[in-house]
Amino acid sequence: MLKNQCGRSMIEMIGVLAIIGVLSVGGLEMMTKSRKSSQTAELLGGVANMANNLLQNRKYAAEINSGYGGNCAKFLKQIGKLPAGLTYDSATGVAKTKIGASVAAQSDSDGYFTISVSGLDKETCIKAASNAWGSKNTNRFSGVSVGSGDSANTMTIADAAAACNSASNTINLKYRF
Repeated sequence: MLKNQCGRSMIEMIGVLAIIGVLSVGGLEMMTKSRKSSQTAELLGGVANMANNLLQNRKYAAEINSGYGGNCAKFLKQIGKLPAGLTYDSATGVAKTKIGASVAAQSDSDGYFTISVSGLDKETCIKAASNAWGSKNTNRFSGVSVGSGDSANTMTIADAAAACNSASNTINLKYRF
């Protein structure tokens, strides 16, 4: 004669484990997307801070060109104004980000400096190229381009997506000193 048993059957336990597995996979995917979004925001913020720091120190444009060979990232590292989240690699002369992108800033004798961010994946390239970097009148922003070429105007998301599909996923931001 069988007595009432307390507990769960093996089928019920497997069902519970399957539900937990499905929920954890969804949670991991959301966590990965959130981390990627955070890193992209940190990259865009670091580049914007780099541009602001260079604009605040534009009186040193001649010194950057002569003493630092136009390397604005090296100049910012030297004066302690390289934004948080960027580390300066003295071997290559560029700043590096946590996601592996390289950020180089170069000035020219025409009174402009260009910040180039390379090593971006397609999604980050599109976000960076279509970001609202500012108006030309208020913060000396001149334009953005993807790949090689001159900076034009701020790109639309559609233009950025097309450019990031066909280019080397390098964005170039141009500012007037």
